[in-house]
Amino acid sequence: MIIESGAKGVSTYFVLRDAAEHLPNPNLTVTNIDLYYVTHRGAISEKADCILLESPAAPWAANGAYNVGQGIYRIDWPDAAFAGEINEVVQLIVVCFGIDTTFLEVLLSTRMMTMGAGAISWIYTLTDEITGFPIADAEIWISLDNPATNIIAQGRTDQNGKAYFMLDAGIIYVWRARTGYIFDNPDQEEVT
Repeated sequence: MIIESGAKGVSTYFVLRDAAEHLPNPNLTVTNIDLYYVTHRGAISEKADCILLESPAAPWAANGAYNVGQGIYRIDWPDAAFAGEINEVVQLIVVCFGIDTTFLEVLLSTRMMTMGAGAISWIYTLTDEITGFPIADAEIWISLDNPATNIIAQGRTDQNGKAYFMLDAGIIYVWRARTGYIFDNPDQEEVT
């Protein structure tokens, strides 16, 4: 996963699996979940105990967690986890008694604004149609036509499912790709 260096308010989603059978465990008490992070060649962070969020749509809270169902848990990471230098690698670690320890490797990057030579700052947000969760690390292409013979910008979504572009006003076509997803391309949008 790629996240902007210095990012604030980062939430991720993990499937937490039972250590014995390795099946998703939908019955964990989130306050029993511990969080750690470690930077490349750095020491592991101090243990952080998760706090219970009120709902899956609750505002971000450092060390917040919520059981969204089916063994999927929302985890809100402390901002310090992403305070490293550009191109630094951070391991996000989720630990809980009775589950497999889970890791996510994150590359800290510059703001993902690749994009385009227009005069309007425009943000495209990509979410899962079923869960409503953001889709991170998806490839995004912008064209002025369908079937995409005139690509004017491309980028990648961040941890919040957002891709940032500089475009001119008008109708555009957004093309999306990410392993594990099938999109109804293109998505017609208007930049204003």
